[in-house]
Amino acid sequence: MHSETKKLELIQMILTLQDEELLAKINALLSKYVASKAQKPVRKFGFAKGLITYVAPDFDETPPGFEDYMPQA
Repeated sequence: MHSETKKLELIQMILTLQDEELLAKINALLSKYVASKAQKPVRKFGFAKGLITYVAPDFDETPPGFEDYMPQA
């Protein structure tokens, strides 16, 4: 069964649900899901400072075999 079909069936079942206790459990699950999506890790400026410790002297040079792909000067 396709996932979109499963989602629609689940929505239809929830809409017809009468059990208040079960609805409360579903609501708690949804709240946890929304809360987990809202929490993003806080990135701090400069967190990778010092991570790159070596750059080859020929870093900016064109690698051999790529001359045909470079613009003509």
